[in-house]
Amino acid sequence: MQTLTLRGNVIIQHDSPDNSSKLYTLYNDSQKPGVRMHINLFYNTVIGNGNDRTVLVQFGNDGMEYASAVVSNNVVFGLSKAHSDHGGSNWSFSGTNNWFPAGSETTGLQ
Repeated sequence: MQTLTLRGNVIIQHDSPDNSSKLYTLYNDSQKPGVRMHINLFYNTVIGNGNDRTVLVQFGNDGMEYASAVVSNNVVFGLSKAHSDHGGSNWSFSGTNNWFPAGSETTGLQ
């Protein structure tokens, strides 16, 4: 399992990135079988560029055995969704005690 943990960071998205719709993507670009990925986001301040399509975590799970994210105790501003996926059931998204702006899509978070 490949795991990335980001804890206690200030993460600021560029105002006009080439890929403006997501901050983090879990994606099997090697196309190797059996790839599993996980990301932890704990105690971060995340400032998006305000694009109304921007998501915090994207699951690009084509060809991946499993992908997951735990997002807890973060302050998130300028993003419209906590996560997005490309279908399938080989992923999970959870977390608690996050602050997102009113109207943000935060399915999976408590």
